Amino acid sequence: MISLYTHWIDHERYPERAQHQMRLTERDQRILEHIHSYGGVLSRGQIQALEFQETTGRACQVRLSRLFHQGFLARSKQVGAFYWLTRQGAQEVAGRAVGGMVRSQFVFRPRWAQLQHDLRTVDVVLAMQQACAGSGGGLEVHEWLMERDLWVSATVVGYTTLSGRRASRTVIPDAYIQIDRQGEGGQPFHSRLLIEVDNATHPNTRFADNKVLPGLEWLKSEGYKKRFGAARGRWLVVTTSERRLAYLRETVQRAAGKQAVIWNFTT
Repeated sequence: MISLYTHWIDHERYPERAQHQMRLTERDQRILEHIHSYGGVLSRGQIQALEFQETTGRACQVRLSRLFHQGFLARSKQVGAFYWLTRQGAQEVAGRAVGGMVRSQFVFRPRWAQLQHDLRTVDVVLAMQQACAGSGGGLEVHEWLMERDLWVSATVVGYTTLSGRRASRTVIPDAYIQIDRQGEGGQPFHSRLLIEVDNATHPNTRFADNKVLPGLEWLKSEGYKKRFGAARGRWLVVTTSERRLAYLRETVQRAAGKQAVIWNFTT
């Protein structure tokens, strides 16, 4: 499929535009690490939000251009500007990683077929992180993982569909985030949120059979408990409209019954 999208990619590099062999700054290194940490691809606007909040968009564009021309980043000019690591960029991040990660563990291409979905998932995670950071210390992000990270500990669960048929599925949320806060008496409270970004492409029945029912079983599984240290968690579905939200909530209530309480929805 990648060959169908090669016209998206800007291959023309001019190393001289990066002032010869550029020395990577700490911010440059963080940019490369952000792209890796947030699933392998980021838009220019997302990088701006992460590293250039107090400067102009021009400063972000210039720095990304230099990283591109020196071969650390690949980029696309279509569907908005977005960036991913080249092999050289992946090698730079791998060399700095704790535990000596190898370059083969890094993603070199966006997942073209679901690029917009992946970028929306990053938007959701960034919004939650920024909200916690602005909470005055009341909320703190303890851990967050993207879909690619969650594949490492993927668990297959068995469940019964709405039609009564037995099925099995590997459950992988789009992202995971744990938010901590101090509860009554100073005891910490951990909110483990399994994020599902819904693009309104799944019919309600398929959403119940492919997402809700296996998602409930996964929370009960030993694999989930082993990975996250507790058999507790909640699903957070981020969807496209209030109307779609109402449809999904009704679907979950019918499919999950009393267990529907662990499903949360927002737009």
